[in-house]
Amino acid sequence: MKKSITLILVFCVIAVNAQIGNIDSVKLNVHIKKLMSKYNIPGASIAVLRNDSVVYSYSESKNSDKKNYLIGSCSKSFTALTILMLAEKGTIDLDKPVKSYLPWFTLKDTKNIDQITVRHLLNQSSGIGSQYGFFDYKTKDDLVFKSKLTELLATIELVNIPGIAFCYSNLNYLLLGLVVESVTNEKYSTYLTNNLFPRIGMKTTYAGLSAEILQKNSDPYQYYFFNQPFQTKFYPHSDYALAFGYVSSNISDLCVYLSFLMNHGITKNGDTLINAKSYENLVTPVNGYYAMGWGKIKYNGFDMLIHTGLDENFSSVLSFSPESKIGVVVLSNINSLEFCSLAQSSIIDMLAQKSFFQPFSMELALRWIPDSLAIFTLLLLFLNFYRWKKYGLNMGFLFKVTATLRLILGIALSLLCIWLIQKTYGISILAVINFEPDIVWGVLLIAFFGTLSSFARYFGTYAKEHNHSKLAV
Repeated sequence: MKKSITLILVFCVIAVNAQIGNIDSVKLNVHIKKLMSKYNIPGASIAVLRNDSVVYSYSESKNSDKKNYLIGSCSKSFTALTILMLAEKGTIDLDKPVKSYLPWFTLKDTKNIDQITVRHLLNQSSGIGSQYGFFDYKTKDDLVFKSKLTELLATIELVNIPGIAFCYSNLNYLLLGLVVESVTNEKYSTYLTNNLFPRIGMKTTYAGLSAEILQKNSDPYQYYFFNQPFQTKFYPHSDYALAFGYVSSNISDLCVYLSFLMNHGITKNGDTLINAKSYENLVTPVNGYYAMGWGKIKYNGFDMLIHTGLDENFSSVLSFSPESKIGVVVLSNINSLEFCSLAQSSIIDMLAQKSFFQPFSMELALRWIPDSLAIFTLLLLFLNFYRWKKYGLNMGFLFKVTATLRLILGIALSLLCIWLIQKTYGISILAVINFEPDIVWGVLLIAFFGTLSSFARYFGTYAKEHNHSKLAV
């Protein structure tokens, strides 16, 4: 769910007409296996649609034969679709203020409250910052949830004027889910289950985070140290989080979904869920590349609608091209967005008859560097402690500029790592730790060992000076 904790991999633009080749299943299988090995992926399911037919599928799992995955922020497209369907019924006006549907909606900057419309939420142009997108409060009490949400909203200062710029935030879509509940008088999860999934033809897709639904998902994994996967638990969330993430689905249903989208909102049995105007709203970018629950990119000549999904344990990519009639689904039961994005781009590479795109892996660097530096700072701590012990473990203040500056610089560099992680992800380190525990724990260990090492060196220098003074006497 982004960089929301929605980090969408935007590939280089190649402005040529796509010449669609065929899928070489043997070659693609080998490449996918290599990617899974490189990223230590315990389980993945992949499918390619062409002209409404599945032309390639791949599935490999460790310790699980279950087929469902949580799809993270790919869930946002269902929220956008639901809002557009309700707008066609006249139940929602996209250009009305959010406050028309959520009277309790507030902001610290009260002058802009009436400026934020439903459309702004859909296009991620409300001005609400990414850092507010990880709010959730585990409760089934609607009043309690809204009270806690209102407390958060009252602290929010917009990062820009509503409507003028893109800023991705899960909070935009959480609010849209509450708009759906307000106008339908139904829980958002219930509305999806009764009015959306069946009409599309999705038979085993679930909205809700009950224990029964979670048991239908593949075993969840996370990385801890040095890119090693470990089986973990499902993270508890309220059902309100469904509007921005946590829908449970599978390859079969998502192929049905992409086929429906490639056919401009018409199901296989001829049911039209949204009209042409609504469909254009759904897929037309505003303020950059984001439309409504979909981003739009051009890659190897294909105009693709795309969204990535990342939650604590799962990652995913959905993409489709209405013009080329190509759809791609990539699901994984571990938090590796880069694997899913590269699997998706590799499929488009093959269809475009290009060599596989194999960039430098920032994700693996982020996983290996903090852990390696943590070991380095631990060794440095032992070295400085040994030196301090050698001179008697004496402690005191050393009134020397060089030693004092070295202590301050050592502590500052150690703590800088925490600031860099927060700056990179745009959210607090406490929020990042649920999604990238290996990276955060590596950084925290660097800060901890580095700070202790700086003090050990400082006191070691003091002890050395103290010993020299005694010898001089």
